[in-house]
Amino acid sequence: MRFNHLSIDEVFKLLTQFNSDLNKFFAQYLQQEYSDLEKERLYYLDIAEIGRFIISNIETKTHIFTNFFVQVELILSNCDTDIENLVVVGLFESLQNSSSGKVDYHTYFDKWLLPVSKDKWNRLIDQWEGQKLTRD
Repeated sequence: MRFNHLSIDEVFKLLTQFNSDLNKFFAQYLQQEYSDLEKERLYYLDIAEIGRFIISNIETKTHIFTNFFVQVELILSNCDTDIENLVVVGLFESLQNSSSGKVDYHTYFDKWLLPVSKDKWNRLIDQWEGQKLTRD
């Protein structure tokens, strides 16, 4: 499957389905945030909520990170530019911003990031901080 704006719900499903706590958290978030059925979805805010859930469990549930980042890699390996931006700018930036002060986001997630994700993660840091973390 190639992920694009038409399959955005599938992106969110893949990110949340592997863990019942995350799935429940995200379903409750969606219900609360979009109880007004006419309210337009704000996908960048939605994916940032997933990032906040991950960071809120950084000390207690790192066992979920492996499956989570496998899903992220699957998405980033099979997506268009819009979905890539959603994951990198929405999710990765949320993870980096939310984890600042708790862990060193430059390297803390390395054991879970797979090659495509790691490259995008480092490029995001390069862009914001001017550091050269990408591998040529």
